[in-house]
Amino acid sequence: MREDAPEKPGETSEKSSRDPIPLTVSASQIPPFPETVPCKAPTSPENGAPGKPWGFWVTIALGTVIFLAVVVAEAMVGVVAILVNDSLNESHSIPRTEIVYSGFILSLMSLIGTPVSCGLSNLFASLRKNLTIRDYLGLRWPSLTLFLRWVTGLIVLIILSDIATKLSGGQVVPDFMIEAHRTAGFLPLFYFAIIVAAPLSEEFLFRGFLLEGLRYSWLGKWGAVTVTAVAWAALHVQYDFRGILTVLAIGLLLGYARIRTGSLWLCALLHLMTNFIASIELLVYLKWFQN
Repeated sequence: MREDAPEKPGETSEKSSRDPIPLTVSASQIPPFPETVPCKAPTSPENGAPGKPWGFWVTIALGTVIFLAVVVAEAMVGVVAILVNDSLNESHSIPRTEIVYSGFILSLMSLIGTPVSCGLSNLFASLRKNLTIRDYLGLRWPSLTLFLRWVTGLIVLIILSDIATKLSGGQVVPDFMIEAHRTAGFLPLFYFAIIVAAPLSEEFLFRGFLLEGLRYSWLGKWGAVTVTAVAWAALHVQYDFRGILTVLAIGLLLGYARIRTGSLWLCALLHLMTNFIASIELLVYLKWFQN
């Protein structure tokens, strides 16, 4: 019988590579199992996962509370203004009807109503369990590119609205704005109220609290966009029919922006830009086109 040649150093035996695998393995040779990762519980308010906003009727009720609170706060400014005016002698006092439509008083009303609207919207959103205020109201800043994209669409809408207003015989700058500017008193306060305070107050209520609650109801997201836009337009009774239609169109755009981007700050910035453009139109009209 031929003996196998001895293995050279560094070479593996062909026989060793064909050795049978042992059927028994010691416990020390078994690799440990990886740690078990617990399964995530399904999304529901009961287990601490993110929940949904308030339902339809609660949203309507709390939204009405916010609106009435703002009305009461602003009415108090008007009452104080009337009392102060009545305390003046006849040579310094003005008719009460002029006080209500005074640009200065309207500015003060807006400055008082804004913290009420924003504060109550945040409060009622915070009362909803398992949903942060940031997620409820959409307090996310948009990117610059996203903002510029939506501003471009807004400017196109405003241009088309102004053209339609002129072609239908309307006035691009309403008489209400002209009178408010004339009686504004302190113009920086007037423009701050129009461009900053009013957009924040209205957006927190309409595109922040109301839209988010209504979109998860039977209305759906597009029904919520439409209802909040109509309600917002209905508040602008100081404008004529053409002006209210313009407000409605802008409200639909703002609601669409809220749905598409989830950002309330984008809506507030677009609203701010709308009022800024309206202020520029007002100044241009007063300087070059007023008789």
